[in-house]
Amino acid sequence: MRNSPSTRFSVSGTGTASRAAPTSPARCSACRAAAIGERYTIPFSGPIDLIHADDVARIFLLAIASPQSGAHATNLIGRRTETDEIADTLADLVPGARISSEGPLLPVDFPHTEPALAKLFPGWSPMSLEAGLTNTIDHYRTA
Repeated sequence: MRNSPSTRFSVSGTGTASRAAPTSPARCSACRAAAIGERYTIPFSGPIDLIHADDVARIFLLAIASPQSGAHATNLIGRRTETDEIADTLADLVPGARISSEGPLLPVDFPHTEPALAKLFPGWSPMSLEAGLTNTIDHYRTA
């Protein structure tokens, strides 16, 4: 099955820039550009589902450590985030950052809740946009 921009979920953060989910490389490229003082335009606009790679790792570790009976399947939902919000947050985190977004809206079907996830891991939530972007910027500043 071929992934496309309508892929429901994609992961952000360092090490996730691949062709599998077109939104991941754009977010990483925006953070990299902000970190090194380059201009970058996210090549699409509108809302995306944003979840950081560290969140994915954290939930897998919770799953391993949590005693559960039976087999469970659930979707890991991030935060619905506008591409303009990503650019604006990068400008707040890195004064002088020249990040923008323009282009077509991506046809993304956003899940609003995942009851199975809340039941299995009460209180879990993905990191904030600021924390995820800061983590990724810090990586590029020290790389």
